Amino acid sequence: MPVARSHGGGAPRGTIDFSVPRNPLPHPPWLRDLLASCIEEGVYSRYPSPGLEEERRAALTLSGYTDLDAYVANGSSDILALLPLAAKPPSIVFLEPTFGDHGIQSRVWGPTRLYRVKFMVSRGRVEPPPPWSLEPLLHPGSMIVVSSPNNPTGYSLSYEYLRALEDLTEDRGSSLIIDVAFQDLSLAPRFRPRRESSYVLWSPTKSLATPGLRFGALIGWGPLLELLDTARQPWPIGGVESCFYRRLAQELLDEAREYMSAGARLAAREAPRIVRELSSLGLEVYPTSTVFLLVRHPGMPHPVMQRMLATRGVWVRDASSFYGLGPEYSRVSVRLPWENRLLVDAFRGVVNGP
Repeated sequence: MPVARSHGGGAPRGTIDFSVPRNPLPHPPWLRDLLASCIEEGVYSRYPSPGLEEERRAALTLSGYTDLDAYVANGSSDILALLPLAAKPPSIVFLEPTFGDHGIQSRVWGPTRLYRVKFMVSRGRVEPPPPWSLEPLLHPGSMIVVSSPNNPTGYSLSYEYLRALEDLTEDRGSSLIIDVAFQDLSLAPRFRPRRESSYVLWSPTKSLATPGLRFGALIGWGPLLELLDTARQPWPIGGVESCFYRRLAQELLDEAREYMSAGARLAAREAPRIVRELSSLGLEVYPTSTVFLLVRHPGMPHPVMQRMLATRGVWVRDASSFYGLGPEYSRVSVRLPWENRLLVDAFRGVVNGP
């Protein structure tokens, strides 16, 4: 029997989908042309190279971590699921709320223990737990997994905080995994691993608005890369995805980077306005560093809130499936200015009533 999972999407016809965070700009013509060219070449009729050397170079080129190494797969979420099965750590610490099905997946981790340490999320503020508080949960071979910018709050951990985590895990013989899926859609400083025990989990699918073309990488230079490469199936990436991202890195790198950067700049302009206007309605809204933001609507829980907004033409992410959040939370994406105005108007209609 399938296990129930909730990750946004599924917007009813006639609504604008604010539940899936991605580059808010429309797809540029060159992106569609590149995809069409790969399909015309018939790449779907043959396997990609099992060595994945070109795909690894593409991931490093697109991410900008060209001096490091990478393990590539069918999306960063696949890597997140494979890591505990391949590494068999004694414990994994997740800073929550965050993206992932680890609550479900931990059922098949065997002896690996799951620790879920919560951010303070209250009254429009997010505060991470102090790094020293995580030390008792770590043992040689353990892992800390954290996202920055954080999904669903949009909060970016400071450079100093991430370095403190890096030092902590190195001292404890553990590993640090930083999910940077939204880093390319943020103006916050980029984090670069400096120890063999720290890695970034990267994907271009959000920043290129291509979530259906799965691709992701674990980037660093430590032993986890070889471990994952040993555990993987022969072809963890499809032929279309392989062609698309390889050629993107080789032929359209400047265009791709400008598209990502333009999306980040648009979100940086639009998000503060959304925060101000939703806050003026009496909603609890959290400042963000990326293309989505967290909204709390006290006294108007999901699923009723989602249905009421849908009648006004917008579809938001019920954030209650994120650990530590309840049915009074929604995650909403930043889109084009005219769409964002419709979002604010929809919330205004629900808050103020008919």
